[in-house]
Amino acid sequence: MRNLRVLLALALVSAATWAVPQSGPAIGDRLPAHHPQHITGPDAGTDTCPV
Repeated sequence: MRNLRVLLALALVSAATWAVPQSGPAIGDRLPAHHPQHITGPDAGTDTCPV
C-alpha cells in the first residue's frame, strides 16, 4: 500500500511539473523594428539601411 502511495505521489508531482516550454514571441505579437549596426564594410559604424 505504501508503494502505491509513493507511486501516486510521484505521478502527481510529475504531472504538475509537465509543461510545454515556450520560447520567443507568440504568433501575432507585435515586434519592434530591427536596427542593424554595421561592423565592417563601407557602412562600418553606422546603422544605414542595407536595402
